[in-house]
Amino acid sequence: MDRLNEDHSMRPIADCLYRKGKMSLQGALRQRSVLRSAVMGGPMELVDISAMPLLLHPGDAVLACSDGLQVWSELLREPSFLALQKARDCSSRELVETIMEQVKDMLEPQQDNASVWAAVMRKPCAGAK
Repeated sequence: MDRLNEDHSMRPIADCLYRKGKMSLQGALRQRSVLRSAVMGGPMELVDISAMPLLLHPGDAVLACSDGLQVWSELLREPSFLALQKARDCSSRELVETIMEQVKDMLEPQQDNASVWAAVMRKPCAGAK
């Protein structure tokens, strides 16, 4: 699993300031979840655009997730990853359902939201051009 965008929260900045001694641990922990950019209907200052296109292959899955799935991705363990591998062979809907079930099963008290969209690349059908 590869993350394709930067963290648009204050987390990397707060962590850096804490490491440099310019912010207390308490201050850094409070600032970590503050967003620097969000989809709000207006112009967005932070947009990640790759200079190189991402080549997708049959079996690849693309997930677009809200920041609420960050805890899920950080805590992803081998059994969960194997469940995702299996779900990838099914439909995009089943992949999303698997992820959301894993999020619910975590019972993470800091989980405030979770949104995910998935697209699974399939092999072309016989006769498709």
